Amino acid sequence: MEKDKIRTTCEILGSPWELEGEAVRLFKKVVDTGSFRYYSNKERIAVSVIAIVCRQYRKPRTFAQIAKAIKVDRLRGIKRIACNITRKFGIKLPPIDAADFVPYFCAKLNLNKAIENKAIEIIKEAKKANVSENRRTASIAAAAIYIAAILCGDHRPQKEIADALGMTEMTIRNVYKEMAEQLDIEVIL
Repeated sequence: MEKDKIRTTCEILGSPWELEGEAVRLFKKVVDTGSFRYYSNKERIAVSVIAIVCRQYRKPRTFAQIAKAIKVDRLRGIKRIACNITRKFGIKLPPIDAADFVPYFCAKLNLNKAIENKAIEIIKEAKKANVSENRRTASIAAAAIYIAAILCGDHRPQKEIADALGMTEMTIRNVYKEMAEQLDIEVIL
C-alpha cells in the first residue's frame, strides 16, 4: 500500500521515475530491518524516505509538500525519522541550495523561465552577500521568486505563492524584505 502511495506522491511532486524506484527500495529496506517498528505510522516513514531520496537527487521538496501530497496530517517527528534513517543506513545527503527549489516552485506557480533565471540570480547575489543565511532554503527560494516575478512584470500576491508552496505569507514577506533591503533591490508593487 505505502509503495503505491510513494509512487503516486512522486508523480504528484513531479519527481523523476528513477527517484520513485529508489524511494520504494529505501522504504522497503527501512521497513524490512524492523528497526523503525516503533513508528507505527508507515506513511510518516514514506514521507521521510521521499524527502531523503529527493535530496539525494538534488530535487528537494519540503516535508510539508510531501506530507500534503501523501495526505499525512501530522508532520510531528518526520524530520527525526529522516535523520534516524540517514544515520542508520549511512546515507550522506548533499547540502540543499535555495536555487535547487526554484525550478519546482516556478513550475508549481506556472512561472516562465525568465522568472526562474532571475530568481536563481537573486539567490546567488544573496549568497555572496550572506543575506538570509539563517533562513530556510525553501523560504529564500520563495522570496527570490516573489521578487523576480515582480521585476519581470508578473506580480503574484504573496498569498498565492505561500499557498502554492505550503508556507505562510509572513515567511515570504519577512525574507523578501530582508533580501530586497540588503541587496538594494527596489521592488515596486
